[in-house]
Amino acid sequence: MPLSADEYRAIIADDTKRIVGDITWEGKPPAHHRGFLVEVNSESGHPLFIKGWYNAGSNKLSYALIHQAVGRRIHGLDLGAEHINPDGRPVGEKHKNYWYPPYRDKWAYVPDEITEPWHRPVAVWAQFCAEIHLRHEGNLSEPGAVQGGGTDMNSNGLCSTVGRSLPPLFVCSEAEPEGVRVRTPMLYPDGGVVDVFVLPRGNGYDVTDFGDALGWLWLQSVSPRRSARQEALAQDVCQTLRIELFNDQLTMRGVTQDALGEAVIRVAQAVVQVSDLWFTIRSQALQTTADEVEEWLNEKRIPFQRDVAKQGRSTREWTVNFETQTDNRTGLVFLLATGSRGAVHRITDHVVAGCVDLHHLKESQSNLEFVSLFDDTVDVWRPEDFSQVDAFSRVARWSAPDEFQAILAPARA
Repeated sequence: MPLSADEYRAIIADDTKRIVGDITWEGKPPAHHRGFLVEVNSESGHPLFIKGWYNAGSNKLSYALIHQAVGRRIHGLDLGAEHINPDGRPVGEKHKNYWYPPYRDKWAYVPDEITEPWHRPVAVWAQFCAEIHLRHEGNLSEPGAVQGGGTDMNSNGLCSTVGRSLPPLFVCSEAEPEGVRVRTPMLYPDGGVVDVFVLPRGNGYDVTDFGDALGWLWLQSVSPRRSARQEALAQDVCQTLRIELFNDQLTMRGVTQDALGEAVIRVAQAVVQVSDLWFTIRSQALQTTADEVEEWLNEKRIPFQRDVAKQGRSTREWTVNFETQTDNRTGLVFLLATGSRGAVHRITDHVVAGCVDLHHLKESQSNLEFVSLFDDTVDVWRPEDFSQVDAFSRVARWSAPDEFQAILAPARA
């Protein structure tokens, strides 16, 4: 949905926004990064979420306020990441993106109220919450120790080595905890500057983005994970550019000194192309889960059609997400997927109305079964939501695909 500047300002000024409960960073070693996703409640009922991203490899911290109905970030804080505004002017490594409808979230400014550094994410979180009038009734954990690799080589010498192999627009500087950072002239879709890192490893070098590309992609939507299709597209980018996708990092390993310039440029190209996959996730949670269900049905060799139109007794046309065919059952599958508790009632009411209006189809197809498939991998559903649709359809949970398969293809008696 479109979001006006006045609506954006009202959302930020709304002091009823709150998060209830503790927040824990998630991520597994040896990855350098951690993240979290949490829902924001408010009296206005906007479907809001916040994602946090902490990367000890690239020295970056981000908090993003995402509006699910808009389908993207509407406000965000970045520390450690340079930004270029639409007028071509750099903003600095500490900046906040804000919503301006003609440019969406591409404009940024320097927030004076943020005084803490990137490596103090809990203190920064408190300042971020205060700025957007958000009350957090709980605690944010520390992201924990994140391992670095260490290096013996002098960073100034490495900067000179890398700099000689690159055009002047690529700027090299010392990076903490290791290696050097190359600030490239390439940009993320929102105007953020692409950084690439060079790390001495044995007799060669690793060239990596430290996971920033997939981290940026993850911050743009409420989806807690990448779909299999997005994963395949990212792998395809890496194969084309001969880049390795390792621990969510775009990496070239064992690079020789004379090939450093080419490697930096190829990794930067991969970052830009992977971040452009953002345009494949704009359809939000339903589309992502539908893609996963489609892949699963293909794996199980269950014949199906997707997005099938069926006319109800009222003459209204309903779109059924999947129509499946097995030897002894036809399934009409409604997919219930959302990242917002505020959208749950609208979705369940829609499914119930569809089942009631299409019930006449059972008069001519005795083996027809209505199925409500809940994407319960996101914790927004309550027992009463399942009960509401259970009276009109068979209930299945995406977290239990074997049970879903048993409904679609029951064993013969």
